[in-house]
Parts: sequence; structure tokens; C-alpha cells
Amino acid sequence: TVKDQSSHQAINQLRYAGHHLLKYYALEEKDNLEEAYKHCIRAYYDMLDYYVLQLSSIFQEKITLIPSKETRGALLKKAEASINRIQQSRFDSDNREQYYQTIQNFIFEDMRLIVEVNQALTNAGYTEEVLQEKKRLIKTNLELQDIINDKLKEERKKENLFQKIIVFTLAITTMLGLLLQGACTDFFRSPVINIEHSFSQEELATTPLSPNTPSDLIGKK
Repeated sequence: TVKDQSSHQAINQLRYAGHHLLKYYALEEKDNLEEAYKHCIRAYYDMLDYYVLQLSSIFQEKITLIPSKETRGALLKKAEASINRIQQSRFDSDNREQYYQTIQNFIFEDMRLIVEVNQALTNAGYTEEVLQEKKRLIKTNLELQDIINDKLKEERKKENLFQKIIVFTLAITTMLGLLLQGACTDFFRSPVINIEHSFSQEELATTPLSPNTPSDLIGKK
């Protein structure tokens, strides 16, 4: 996670600082002493970043568990003011050093707020074991929600594919119906109609036949 990365970066910076200190005492090169100091400053900044991320996580995970509506509301209001102050300092600071100095100025105030949150949870009967179990359950629920969302996405993809197949089939069927329209009409005609359509106009009688005309003369000129 991002929080873990911040803490690991700080540890790595301290390792680099120790490496340069050893080189300084072994080789007596002042440049290594300066490099060690720079790595310590970076480690300090990384730990402040870790603190800010941890502070936000504490507020999100713990304050919402406080059963008292009044206590929860008051602590949420303080937590929101703390987070907004940190975010606003990012825009107001001209450089990195000024930003971290602002965080440092309010760090004790934020620590007191964390103590208030922990005390409220203790008063409500939440032990550290209960909080860890609650955190584990929340994490499990989020993982299950991700699995459900993935399954829903797969089902929607299958449904969309099925709809596309139906639309494509209907389009092909309609097109073939229009192209073949009337092609089999002669096959389904009755014999009388087929016979009538088989005569040409020259073979038909030019004058009406009388009722007494012999049947063997029908069709002859």
C-alpha cells in the first residue's frame, strides 16, 4: 500500500545515511557527511508523509465505529478540519520545506485528536483485538465486493454479446427475407393458376366462347 511504501522509503533513506556515515569515518570525506544529512532529511519527509496517510486512515477506520452519535459527530468535525488543513497547506506552501513545516506545527494537535478517538473507542468497549477483527472483516467485505463486481462485469459482457448475436441474426434474417421475397411463389400456386399462367396471349381465344362450344375446340383458333 501507499502507507507501507512511505515507511519503507524512510527506512531506506536511513540506511543510505548510515552508509555515508561509515564512509565518512572510514575515508574522512566531508561529502559523505553532507550526503548522510540529506538522506536523514528525506527520511524525515517520508515519515511525515506516512504520518499524514496514517492519520487519514485512523479517522476513516476508527471514528465511524464510535456508537455515540454526538461524540462521533464532534470527532468527525475535528478530523475533517485536520485533513482540510493538511490539504490546504499543499496549495499555500511555496516549497516542500514550508509544507512539512506546516504539518509539524499541528502534529501535536492531531496527536491529541487521535488520543480522543482511542479513548472514545475504549469507553465504548472496543479493545485492540476487537478493532483488529473489525478491520479484518471490513477488508474481507471489500474483497468480496470486488469479486462480486468482477462477476457482474463478466455477466454484463455475456449479456451484451448475446444481444449482439440476436440483433445480427434478426438483421441477416430480414435481409434474406427481402432478397428471396416472391422467389417461391410459383411453387405454392394451385394447378389451375399454373395452367392459366402457362398460356401465352397468342394461344388464348380472341373471341368469347359460347356455351355450346365443344370442349375439344377449346384452345384452338
